[in-house]
Amino acid sequence: MAEESSAVPTADNDGISPDQAVGQNGVPAALNDGEGSPDKQNEQSDEFMVLSNEGSSPDQPAAQSDEHTALGDEGKSSDHLTGESAVPMALSDEGNSLDEQAVQNVAPTALGDKASSPDGQANESAEPMALSVVEVTKSYGSGFALGPVTFDLPMGRIMGLIGPNGAGKTTLIKLILNMIHRDGGSISVLGLDNLAEEAKIKNELGVVFDTGYFSETWTVKMAGKVIAGMYDTWNQAAFQRYAKHFGLDMGKKVKDLSRGMKMTLMLAAALSHDAKLLILDEPTIGLDVLARDKVMDVLRQYVADGRHSVLFSTHITADLEHVADLITYITKGRLYYTGPKDEFEGEFRLVKGELDKIGAIEQDAVGIRRFDTDFEALVHRDVALRVLLDGPGLVCDPVSIDDIIRLTNVDSADLSGEGE
Repeated sequence: MAEESSAVPTADNDGISPDQAVGQNGVPAALNDGEGSPDKQNEQSDEFMVLSNEGSSPDQPAAQSDEHTALGDEGKSSDHLTGESAVPMALSDEGNSLDEQAVQNVAPTALGDKASSPDGQANESAEPMALSVVEVTKSYGSGFALGPVTFDLPMGRIMGLIGPNGAGKTTLIKLILNMIHRDGGSISVLGLDNLAEEAKIKNELGVVFDTGYFSETWTVKMAGKVIAGMYDTWNQAAFQRYAKHFGLDMGKKVKDLSRGMKMTLMLAAALSHDAKLLILDEPTIGLDVLARDKVMDVLRQYVADGRHSVLFSTHITADLEHVADLITYITKGRLYYTGPKDEFEGEFRLVKGELDKIGAIEQDAVGIRRFDTDFEALVHRDVALRVLLDGPGLVCDPVSIDDIIRLTNVDSADLSGEGE
């Protein structure tokens, strides 16, 4: 792993010391959370379980917008950049609402075994990629194994990274950030190898983890000052706008912020240095529905110019419905699907019926949950059509992302009938 030093402001009248500011790899020290340092590569995580499945890989044809859409200072139209640097200003001093951008769909990539590419490799695309992950693997002594995982995130897109607890989402994010060593495969960030070009990549990334990394004694203003020393492209005006938009008091100490407000502080910092790729791990934890919508609107606006992309993991699937163009679904350590969000949901149907009707669907179901008198089953769309024609007494409904996650991780007892 390459090592580099970051320009960190020396202690000043606010009492900010260089040792408090950053950790390894240009990522604030607390992001490692005890797992990311080079000396701890073999450390196991309690999050991980022994899991397995078949991986798959994406095609990524898509279109991007060359036009930047952002809300600038008062009197400027949304077609202009705000400030002297090319930092997308999603917010104005007047708190303008954020424009929405229609994003064209991309072709389906992988869906279980039905749509996997034969070689497991991402197909070539002329579209510039913010992130390319190819056949990446990582194993731990605990028995947990991630991969092979292959997917592409084009510029100008938002990808939701989903999966149950222990599926390997945080492991994958740490591999992308070079916080842990991978066993195999390759990762490119903005066209650069994440190992060989780590120092160059660092300035182009904005990272938010689900745990805070600012000193509890700092004020919001001091936190911005520390982060400013780490990036040549820092835009103080942008930071102030985002802080205002998220309702952050510049004079308030970090220790006095709620968990949700700490998350928005980290997001404001990540957005304020023109990061080309934002990597967010559970960015809306602790936020109420209105605050979550506000964050999602900011992310949508941030990628509208086609020059920025977002990868974010979440358990709140309503967030995905708001902004995600693409979904990458990891379960049991392996890639189950990567591709358009709408096609992920559209591929499946939920079949429901009384328990004595289960024989009509049992052999073709992806997953089944049995209850005392009835059942629900996840099936592919073509199977659902047959059920409607030949399965009297059964009902087919559209599925949610939660339905897919739940029924592709159903316990063996549910499938065998030995329990609920």
